Amino acid sequence: MKIKEGKWHILFLFIIGVQIFPLIYMLSISFKSMEQIFSAPLSLIPKTITFKNYSYIVDNVEILRYLWNTFFIATIVTGGKIITSILAGYVLAFKSFKGKKILKFVFLATLFVPFTVTMIPNYLMISEIGLLNSSLGVIIPQLADGMGILFFINSWNEYFWPLLILSDKKNYTLSLALQMFISAEGGNDLGVTMAIATLTIIFPIFIYIFFQKKIMTSFTKSGIKG
Repeated sequence: MKIKEGKWHILFLFIIGVQIFPLIYMLSISFKSMEQIFSAPLSLIPKTITFKNYSYIVDNVEILRYLWNTFFIATIVTGGKIITSILAGYVLAFKSFKGKKILKFVFLATLFVPFTVTMIPNYLMISEIGLLNSSLGVIIPQLADGMGILFFINSWNEYFWPLLILSDKKNYTLSLALQMFISAEGGNDLGVTMAIATLTIIFPIFIYIFFQKKIMTSFTKSGIKG
């Protein structure tokens, strides 16, 4: 039994290593100069730590604006989805009315509808009510279902829908800002690119770590029991 458990532990450690390595590599590159990046591309420990990539971001990229835009959208979306989910859950759990089973089925069915199906109708709706190129235009279509803290992380990392709605750079989220910088620089300045990517993911990681117990508890309580 111990040998079998040891094999599973080795497998799990390997999987964890595969998932964590890109994050560590990204963080390492963000503290390297261009010379170090190309001289030792696979080295995880910089010979000399430099903060030039981050100082460049502060001086040349409106990173605080993009951080605020992303935080604002993710927070409003998460709060709105929690409220609508609580209200819908209460009605479906404690109220009896005609068509309750049908309504519950419709709610569950929406989970299987891909984004590409609702993308065009949502875009036309947002365009019709005059919310293109605004944070509200990004927020409103995302209020249909609830995933709590996990949806905060998903909303924080959202790229395609903000790309469709937002055209003014001052309204960009971090994901759009990262892509904008890569396109402008041709992907050549890897240090700055990885520094922006690090700033993009560091907040969701801390949020996940802080709420980890609650997330796992929600999974165990809401899971299907055999």
